[in-house]
Amino acid sequence: MGVMSGLAKDFIINKNLYKFQGNLLTLGEQTIFLLPNQVHEINGSDATKFKIELKDNLSGIKDDIKYISSDSFFKICGAQDVRSLDISSYQKAGVIFDLNKSKLPKNLYSSADFIFDGSTIEHIFHMKNVMNNLNNLLN
Repeated sequence: MGVMSGLAKDFIINKNLYKFQGNLLTLGEQTIFLLPNQVHEINGSDATKFKIELKDNLSGIKDDIKYISSDSFFKICGAQDVRSLDISSYQKAGVIFDLNKSKLPKNLYSSADFIFDGSTIEHIFHMKNVMNNLNNLLN
């Protein structure tokens, strides 16, 4: 899963319009196809306010390229805290949970101010549970 450079640039340019604020939960660990120099080109002097972390490319595309981390990217867009939810720890998600399940753990209730789905929901089969869980995750 990932955010292509065009959408990533749009998010940064229009961050005041989208108003990403608070705790973000991404469904799946996101690869942000944006290089640090692109962030500086888009964000200008604003980019210096943020510590830009790089991460290994999870996509397998041009493995020698280090893209901006999803944590850094979404914080530039306005999020205060960024966590990812996935069914397994394979891609190093911070929250492990199967959205197909009917019972969301109590500690996850109201834990996100907004949720970003970069192509996860179409891989989940029990849509009623998915929607209930996403609703319960939201603050």
